[in-house]
Amino acid sequence: MASAFARLIGSVGELARMFGDVALGDPLGAVLLAVGAVLTLAPVAVVGYLTLGMLADLVTPR
Repeated sequence: MASAFARLIGSVGELARMFGDVALGDPLGAVLLAVGAVLTLAPVAVVGYLTLGMLADLVTPR
């Protein structure tokens, strides 16, 4: 299990290189990568905002 985790962490650099190759290799690839990032980060930000609001509501007195 530890070696699988170590391989996963070690492959992060390779993954970043692959994303860089895709983004720099073709203008359409860069656009698709940017759109995918926005479509991923926007819902994560909304859920994070809602979670923080829920936690703040739990600790504030009424």
